Amino acid sequence: MKILLTGGAGYIGSHSGLLLVERGHQVEMVDNFSTGVRSNVSVLQIPCHEFDVRETDRLADLLREKNYDIVIHFAGSAYVPESFSSPEKYYQNNVVTGFSLLEAVRRMERPSKIVFSSTCATYGIPERCPISEETPQNPISPYGRTKLIVEWMLSDYFHRYRIPYDVLRYFNAAGCHPEGILGENHDPEPHLIPRMVVAALSKQPIQVNGDNFPTRDGTCVRDYIHVWDLAMAHALAAERLGSSPVALNLGSGTGTSILEIAKSLEKILGYSLNIDWLPPREGDPPELYADASLAGSRLNWQPAFSTVDRILSTTLNWFESREISLT
Repeated sequence: MKILLTGGAGYIGSHSGLLLVERGHQVEMVDNFSTGVRSNVSVLQIPCHEFDVRETDRLADLLREKNYDIVIHFAGSAYVPESFSSPEKYYQNNVVTGFSLLEAVRRMERPSKIVFSSTCATYGIPERCPISEETPQNPISPYGRTKLIVEWMLSDYFHRYRIPYDVLRYFNAAGCHPEGILGENHDPEPHLIPRMVVAALSKQPIQVNGDNFPTRDGTCVRDYIHVWDLAMAHALAAERLGSSPVALNLGSGTGTSILEIAKSLEKILGYSLNIDWLPPREGDPPELYADASLAGSRLNWQPAFSTVDRILSTTLNWFESREISLT
């Protein structure tokens, strides 16, 4: 199939692109490199169209010219704390970008199927875990609200214009390519596990937000899903036949606390870590983990790399082999 990745030079987009190429698909990307990493394009060695997805006319021309079967929509902003301080950025980069994509696809003679990169943040603070797709969506952050708005737009455009789509709601993406070909390379790095790994390797304190949540050890509980498992879910969604949209949770199905992550890292490294406790962040639910059984049945997808040890070991391999530091 011919597949276009929006935001394909990013963390999840680049891993997904690599796997799609390995599975024999013709893959291209569009990225404005506001956060995408140019070296990822060199690794993938696929055509890259450098412009902003909000340029609707330019995107529509590309879609009509290439006649892609699938557009996997990764482009957008994805950090909960930042969405509180800069909500306008999130409405621009998520909502306006999503609208532009839908309008561009609508102009095609045969609309591409859209696979949308969504988030468990659309659920807000759930009444119970694990979280199924039937859990009410009540986002508590601008980030979660902007992603939910795009989900609503996809539904409305499907009912009016029959633009096919699937929604993939990620839990906590983590880890690096199993063989070290790609990794996590944000600047600055907002995610816990790479920050924890780099702090541990440099024998610096690890900053953790909040130790008094109503959880088993006082720290947040999250569902960490390996990026290569996420990539496989995108490939399977792109390859899924049928015209009925589906929304699927992507997670390991297991909740792991921040302290448990730290203890696992200590065990791998063989020395104790120093934790610097900070106040909890706005918009952090105490506990989030998935019921991902629907993705298993609809996509025949099962996480193969998402144990905590595998996530930590691939992250360690990536940073140790490149001596990458985080700012």
